[in-house]
Amino acid sequence: MRLKNIIFSLVCLGAFSFGSTAGSFLENAISARAMALGNAGAALDDSSAAYLNPAAIKLSRAGQTYQAMQGKVLNEINYFAFNYGLTNSAFFDLGLGFSFLNSGVEGIQAATYDNNTGTAAYTGEEFGYSGQAYIFTLGRSMFQDLYLGANLKAVRENLYEQTSSGAGLDLGLIWQKGKFTLGLSLINLIAPNLSWSEGWRESLNPKALFSLAYQVLRNWTVYSDITQDGERPVYFGLGTEITLFDTVALRAGWNPDQLSAGTGFNFKGLAIDYAFLISSEADVGSSQYISIAYLLDTNKELDRLSAEERRRKQMQDMIEAEKQRKEIQPVEDWTTALEQPAQIDDIFAASSAAQPVIEDWTSLFDEPTSTILPVEIARPAEIMLEPTPDAEIFTSESPAAEPLEIISAPAAALIELEPTAAPVEFAELPVEAVYDYQIALMASRYFYQSNRLQTSVYLDNLGNQPLTINATFKIVDSRGKTIYENNSIEQIIPVEATEVIRLNYTEPMSDGVYSLEFNATSTKGTLYKKENFIKNSDQ
Repeated sequence: MRLKNIIFSLVCLGAFSFGSTAGSFLENAISARAMALGNAGAALDDSSAAYLNPAAIKLSRAGQTYQAMQGKVLNEINYFAFNYGLTNSAFFDLGLGFSFLNSGVEGIQAATYDNNTGTAAYTGEEFGYSGQAYIFTLGRSMFQDLYLGANLKAVRENLYEQTSSGAGLDLGLIWQKGKFTLGLSLINLIAPNLSWSEGWRESLNPKALFSLAYQVLRNWTVYSDITQDGERPVYFGLGTEITLFDTVALRAGWNPDQLSAGTGFNFKGLAIDYAFLISSEADVGSSQYISIAYLLDTNKELDRLSAEERRRKQMQDMIEAEKQRKEIQPVEDWTTALEQPAQIDDIFAASSAAQPVIEDWTSLFDEPTSTILPVEIARPAEIMLEPTPDAEIFTSESPAAEPLEIISAPAAALIELEPTAAPVEFAELPVEAVYDYQIALMASRYFYQSNRLQTSVYLDNLGNQPLTINATFKIVDSRGKTIYENNSIEQIIPVEATEVIRLNYTEPMSDGVYSLEFNATSTKGTLYKKENFIKNSDQ
């Protein structure tokens, strides 16, 4: 039984070069979550799915993922995988990933095989087998719902003191719209050509992998993978996953080789998944896998939040000042106000309290002053005056005995102002209408007790005309899936005013990174604003 299991396992892992079996250890997924779903893991919202479809690196439910998986294939062969994924890097917004696989078995008994009798004879020697793969992933959003990715991989195998190595390329494409996710990956598009140390070569088979995911309910999703490599019948994989309380997951799957089941636990970014596989051949055995992942809800835009915090604080202070200014309402009817003496008294009382009280008025006159004395004239003053009509001037200081007679010269001309024939009219120049506005601030807050997301958008009218704004909100999760989009909201903004448009979303939201998109359309045109926020129940 052990020999059968070893031979069967080695064939699955590619240790024997039976045509298409080279590198077959690469055909398994690298997470226990995908294993429990019947190996249908190419359309998961998980960075490990990028191993099967590199475009899936952009669908990860977390900004960063660190994941490790350990398994036992058919109770004989060790299987280990490590994966790192970054959904949105600072380098052209690329998704970046790295995966490492290591699989092997020791203590295999060497035997000679007789083709005539079909029997094997043990030689007493033992040897081992191992296979490693290194995969580098790049992914990018091509359009709003379309993603493209590539895997560059290096493969190495060791068997009975012989080694082989080669490199290859995979391409992947994923389209996601609403509840549907469709994917196509061309695995081994450039096939690794394994060159063994003894001189022979083997190539890994190119294959096409079609993947589908459909979200039946908010917590229930079904998955399917279809594989075609041209040398064997079409291979199907089916799986389903139900999530309870956004924390516990129940999974089941099927493919022609095995039945699978598993569970998962996700709490505060720590995810633990388990998968149990039963082979379709009753005498072969079972396999078990466990994965541990740490999910960080971060991405390029969220990394800039700390840098923007100062700007947001300044904007909030400005908006608060504007709101307080608006709360001071002008008095529309002064007659009504004057009929309320209590209010008038309060106003004068407040005004009096603001002025300093003078306790001693006499103290104002105790300050030192200066005395101004006349200047003595050494000789009589001679005063030259312009002639003024019919004027006589007498001065006690003048030595003249008789009055001084001053005769004015006649005026040369008399100027009369005649009224204009018509009053002068001043025409006002026409003022050009200016329509302009801006998004002053967009802020979101999640209320955990009432499960409510509130978003406030403050709009400033910068022109000289009232504006009518039509606004829409859209909430998108970290996978790019739209979970809410409202009908247009109409808002009128007076001249030189600030108005606020609010959204209240009351549907439950799981922990993670969300994007809130705001569009405002008016005569000026359309303004677009996108903000990311984190919903974390631990806060």
